Amino acid sequence: MGDWHFTLFREFAATGPNGPVTRFRDINTKGVLVLLIFFPNGQRRDWLGETLWPGELEEVQRNRLRYALTMARNAVDKGIFEANSNNYLRISGHWTSDIGEWRARAAAALREANASYRVELLEALLGDKLPVLLPDIGEAWADQLRREWDGELEKVLRATVNALKEIRRYERAAHWVEVFEERFPELDPPYLDLDEPVLASDSFIGRREEYLFLRKWLRGSERSERLITITGQGGIGKTRLAY
Repeated sequence: MGDWHFTLFREFAATGPNGPVTRFRDINTKGVLVLLIFFPNGQRRDWLGETLWPGELEEVQRNRLRYALTMARNAVDKGIFEANSNNYLRISGHWTSDIGEWRARAAAALREANASYRVELLEALLGDKLPVLLPDIGEAWADQLRREWDGELEKVLRATVNALKEIRRYERAAHWVEVFEERFPELDPPYLDLDEPVLASDSFIGRREEYLFLRKWLRGSERSERLITITGQGGIGKTRLAY
């Protein structure tokens, strides 16, 4: 099989030497390809049959899988699938996918020892908008994959918050906590105690006594003041303290 690239984060497509393929015989032709892309080490034929046609008789599942595999070969490449002696199927040859590339970048970022560089890698990975898996497919098997994908995305979001906490960029960490809560409202978000004496996104040296006084003053429920003026000669840290 020639070089192919598959996309799962937008409309499913297979792009090969002769250009993209976006039209397939039916949704289950897409399904068998998607499942083997999502699980690149392969899956058993009986698992594929049960996942794509749950509750059907085994013979029906086998026949439908055989047909779906044939249609996928016709659409993409005759040699796209390979099987081993344990009845496992996988996509053969050299191929790539957007989810595979995302996973590789995530693994590299999570291994990075330098927290600042780890943050840079993780935030670049997450981007301005979280990747959505198979947005154009509403089948039950796609829902199953999305649940699996949610676990991977949750892990990266939590790691991003923790790395930002490690380098004391608490404001940015709070942003990703909000993103997490919006994406996973049913889960407990990463822990971030905003009542801790967070001074800034980087180092803050000196003026701690003044900082604590102002924080107590501003949070005091019995006070009615709405304006606090910080005065002093230039260079003593007024702006940094207010920040």
